[in-house]
Amino acid sequence: MQRFLSRKAIGWTVVVGAAFAVLLSATMLGFLASDQSAAAKKMEVPTTQATSTLLLTDRNPLDGTPRETATSSRPVAVMVENHVDARPLSGISGASLVFEAPVEGGITRLLAVFDVQRDIAEIGPVRSARPYYLDWASELDAMYVHVGGSPDALAKIAATGIHDLNQFFADKYFWRSTARNAPHNVYTSTALLEKALVARDWNTSASFSSWNFVDADPSAAATSTSEIRIPFSTLSYAVRWRWDPVGGRYLRFVGGAAASDRDGKRQIAANVVVISAETAVLDDVGRLRLGSLGSGDGTLFRDGFAEAIQWKKKTAGARLQFFSKQTKEEVFFRPGTTWVEVVPEEVEITTDALAK
Repeated sequence: MQRFLSRKAIGWTVVVGAAFAVLLSATMLGFLASDQSAAAKKMEVPTTQATSTLLLTDRNPLDGTPRETATSSRPVAVMVENHVDARPLSGISGASLVFEAPVEGGITRLLAVFDVQRDIAEIGPVRSARPYYLDWASELDAMYVHVGGSPDALAKIAATGIHDLNQFFADKYFWRSTARNAPHNVYTSTALLEKALVARDWNTSASFSSWNFVDADPSAAATSTSEIRIPFSTLSYAVRWRWDPVGGRYLRFVGGAAASDRDGKRQIAANVVVISAETAVLDDVGRLRLGSLGSGDGTLFRDGFAEAIQWKKKTAGARLQFFSKQTKEEVFFRPGTTWVEVVPEEVEITTDALAK
C-alpha cells in the first residue's frame, strides 16, 4: 500500500510539473509579448511626432493655425509705429507675425503681418517705410503698407517692384482718426486692405515658404526661461516678454506696462525670436542701416524654454530661417503669433529661469 501511494504521488508530481511548465511557458510568452508591445509603443513615438508635423503643414502658412478657408490670400505687411504718443496701438494682437526693429532716435517700429481673411477693424497708427523692413515683407510676397518713407526706402520700393500700398497715393484705403494728433493718426483695416488687393489684382495666394509648425515638446537643447528683457534704448522702449504657463503663451510689456491694443486685447505670442544684427547711423536724422541680410546669432523662446539659434537670410526674397546651434537643424514653432525682435549687436538681452 505504501508503494502504491508512492507511485501515485509520483504520477501527480509529473502531472503537476507538466502543468506548471505549460503555465510557465504561457506566462513567459505573455511577458515577451507585453515587452514587445511596450517596445513597439516606444518606437511609435518618433513616428507619431513626425506624422503630427506633417499634419500641421496643412495650416495657415503665416502662423500654423487652422485655415479659415481652403485657400490663402496674399499677406499684408503694415508699418506700425511704436512711439509713446502712438500708444495704445491698434490691431497688433490680431497679427500673425510681427517684426520689431529700431529706427531713428532709439524708437522701435513694427512690421505687423496680417491675413486679410481675418477681420481686424483697426490697424495702426500706420507710419513710414524703412529699407530693411522691405526685406521682411518681400520674403512673404506681401503687400507692403505704409505712409511715405525715408528716401532710401522709397528708392528701394521703386527698384524692387514690391507690391506697394503707400497712403500718399491710395488714401481711400486709410483714414485719419480725430482722436489722435498727426502724424500718429493714420489707420487702416483688413477689410480695406483686402479691397486694395482686389483693386490691384493682387488678391492671389502669395508664394513663400512656411516655417515649421508642430505640436511637440520643447527641444532637448533648450533651457527653461520665464522672462525675456530687451532694452532697445530708453525705458519707454524697453520690452519684456513673460511666459504664462497657464495660457501657454508669452505676454508682452513695453515701457514697464502691459502691452494691450486700444480695444483692450492683450498682445501675446506663441513664439518669440530675438536676433542680433549690425546697425549703423546713416545721416543727421539718425536713420539706420540694419543688417537684415546675411546671418547672425539669436535665441528662440518657445513653451517657456530658450534655445540658442543662428539666423540666415540670403536675399530679400529668401525666407528668414532659424537653425538650432546644437542640432544644426531648422527649428520648430508653435502655431500662433510669432514676434521677431531684431536687436542691435551691442544690446544685451537678459532672461530669468523658470522657478522650480
